[in-house]
Amino acid sequence: MRALLPQPVSDTGSARQGRHGLPDGSPLAAFTLIEVLVATAAVAILLVALYGVFSQGTRLRDESTRRIQESHLRSRAAELLRDDLRHAMVTGSRLAATLTASTRAPASRFPGYLRFTTATGPTTTNAFYGDLQEVAYFIADDPLSTNHNAGVLVRTMDRNLLAPVRQVTHEERLLHGVTAIEIEFYDGANWVTSWDYIDVDSPLPVAVGVRIRQVASHPSYSEPPPIEILQPWTIQATAGLGGGVGTGPGSNQDEQGGGGGGGSPPPTPPPPGGAPRS
Repeated sequence: MRALLPQPVSDTGSARQGRHGLPDGSPLAAFTLIEVLVATAAVAILLVALYGVFSQGTRLRDESTRRIQESHLRSRAAELLRDDLRHAMVTGSRLAATLTASTRAPASRFPGYLRFTTATGPTTTNAFYGDLQEVAYFIADDPLSTNHNAGVLVRTMDRNLLAPVRQVTHEERLLHGVTAIEIEFYDGANWVTSWDYIDVDSPLPVAVGVRIRQVASHPSYSEPPPIEILQPWTIQATAGLGGGVGTGPGSNQDEQGGGGGGGSPPPTPPPPGGAPRS
């Protein structure tokens, strides 16, 4: 009989392994198609959620920045107008003889126009101008806006009050989205919507009220409240003008009155329409 020889045994064991290290005939160890699809869907949902949070935060940041900028512009426009009215000077002389207001501007389709002399001009060493200047407020067309029912609030300044031909020396655009400037003067008994100072014998108001109306800066925003300013004026006799009068706030009448027996500040007038004003 032929002797039975031992069979060779592999180094890895008695079972023969395939090329992937698995026993022959066993399936490959990998993700199935369903598992890949489920993982992909989970990652996509996570990315969509992260994008939503990021875009919401970016939108809130942009909206807050826009509202802060609008608030600063409104505050600056109101402060400039309030300061001009507080230091108004109308004495009847050649340097301070302007006070004109009407519901229509000379060259604007928007309602509201105010022009007067005031002592708010900046004094510099480079310009030969005093602190007296003539300012005008009106609404001009806004080329940057698609809303044709609103314009931009403009403040012009004329510093050279002795020039034979008067011209604007500086123009500043203060506020966008303005629809109207409502100006009213208190004559001591009633509020009127227009005023025109002609000479030293012309009467002067004891207070002026200004209301600036705006539209919403975005369709999803509500219309902002109007900017309201109420400025009492002190009327006092001015020396050397034949009984003329000058105007100015009570706190500055010694500086702006031009001398000569000024009167006491008038009582605070009732606001137009009975609504409170700031």
